[in-house]
Amino acid sequence: MLIVLFPITIPSVFADSILLEFDKSEYNTGDSMSISGHISNYKMPVIALSLYDPEGKIL
Repeated sequence: MLIVLFPITIPSVFADSILLEFDKSEYNTGDSMSISGHISNYKMPVIALSLYDPEGKIL
């Protein structure tokens, strides 16, 4: 189960910040997830996203 409490901003040393918004506050195994966001000053050709469960394991 993945629980999203609020939109998050992901800062990075090598890229601009990304603001993400999720369509639901809680997800269960097998649920579809819709993620939307906006990137200003898009400079890199690749965007990577890693999702972790509450125990820190990658999903």
